[in-house]
Amino acid sequence: MNSNLDPGRPAGRASTRTLAAAGLVLALGVVMAGCSSSGGGTGGSGGSTASAGGASAAAPSASLELASPKSPAAGGNTYTGVLRSDAIEGGCAYLLAADGQKYEIIPPDGWELQKAPAAVVSPSGEVVAKAGDVITVHGDEADMMSICQIGPIIQATDIVAGR
Repeated sequence: MNSNLDPGRPAGRASTRTLAAAGLVLALGVVMAGCSSSGGGTGGSGGSTASAGGASAAAPSASLELASPKSPAAGGNTYTGVLRSDAIEGGCAYLLAADGQKYEIIPPDGWELQKAPAAVVSPSGEVVAKAGDVITVHGDEADMMSICQIGPIIQATDIVAGR
């Protein structure tokens, strides 16, 4: 009887090379699954973005999901700066403080923070601020991470134009 097994190796044991290949395939599968997931956000379509080949873009998905929501009454800090946005991961809007610190903002319930171009929209649909405008945000830092990774994340309780 012909056997493909190494005569010096007990039956049923895989070679180191086979185990390494299986581990690599498993690791690549996990990475690919993580990269292709929609991120679990609640406010977006999870669609694709435009490529260099000219494919049309779907609306970017929400970049944030609050890990431990804070009550609106908890908004005890004030952050003032210029509303900006960049092209990270489909667009990230942020507040740029005078000291150069960037703060990602989670808008209050009913509000919308548009990413490209950056704009703050009130629950009534009024554009309160656009990119380049000074805004003041009342709220507290949220204990979470986002895909933007541009700085501390502020759970806003109120956003007003100006100082």
